[in-house]
Amino acid sequence: MTTRRERTEPGPVHGSEDSAPHAGELLTPREAARILGVDPKTLIRWEGEGRLASLRTPGGHRRYARGMVLELAAPTPPLEEVVATLRQVHCRALEIGACDEAAEIARLMAVLDAGH
Repeated sequence: MTTRRERTEPGPVHGSEDSAPHAGELLTPREAARILGVDPKTLIRWEGEGRLASLRTPGGHRRYARGMVLELAAPTPPLEEVVATLRQVHCRALEIGACDEAAEIARLMAVLDAGH
């Protein structure tokens, strides 16, 4: 007996090349939305924003790569942790003489501090 997943052939990827889905099991919009804790319509909006890409079945139904959905569901580090890491990279850039890069990192840290 053929399951629904076995019959599903991925179609063209909708979205940019940078947002191409990861290989692996394909999820329906309902399954992906359940994992992410959002409404399935939110997935369509996220596609438009470039945050998520879908594959299409021959029948035109959206499918999402499990790996991409799980990556999107992963918690993001707290802002303080991100800024601390940037400080370390900034110091290292100064140590090796990468002044332009250090200045760019300093600008990014200032933006993050201003929004904090």
